[in-house]
Amino acid sequence: MGAINWSHWRVEQKEAEFEELDAISMEQQLTKAISNMARYQKLFRETPEPLSVAQLVKGQIGELAPRIPMIVALRNPGMKDRHWKQLEEVCKQDIIPKKGTTLNDMLNLDIQDHKGVVMKICDIAAKEYAFEEALIEIEKE
Repeated sequence: MGAINWSHWRVEQKEAEFEELDAISMEQQLTKAISNMARYQKLFRETPEPLSVAQLVKGQIGELAPRIPMIVALRNPGMKDRHWKQLEEVCKQDIIPKKGTTLNDMLNLDIQDHKGVVMKICDIAAKEYAFEEALIEIEKE
């Protein structure tokens, strides 16, 4: 992913509805962008203008990258209303995504301060979901 593609992708992702966001794909694209920017920095180390663009993009990626694990966790299909309500209690703010809630809206909630608890609740939701899916498979047999 080049600088222009990154710029478009970044805006597109931040404006996307949170409920429709493919967080796994987003994580993969971000990993690819990190790799590309590292390669571009080596390639353009003697060319100031392209190098500065690569460094700028790498900085933007660096701002988003630490939040990706939480985005992936929150987009887990196991997240039910009860989990979102638990998160609201912990974070002491309205965080249940509604129609029209974007990734940017979720990022602006600044729930990173509660990352440990948020990740634990999301992990429980994921395990419950896996268990429910396993039961469905057993019932089919």
